[in-house]
Amino acid sequence: MIFVTGGAGCISTNFVLNWLAQHNELIQNLGRLTYAGKRDSL
Repeated sequence: MIFVTGGAGCISTNFVLNWLAQHNELIQNLGRLTYAGKRDSL
């Protein structure tokens, strides 16, 4: 299992989506909804 911080931002969102497409492993995504974060990304 990996833990990603900043998960509501653009770079982390793309990392999580790519990770899930390539690995069969759990991932936990944590992001703060600020000016750079989007709720849809979580």
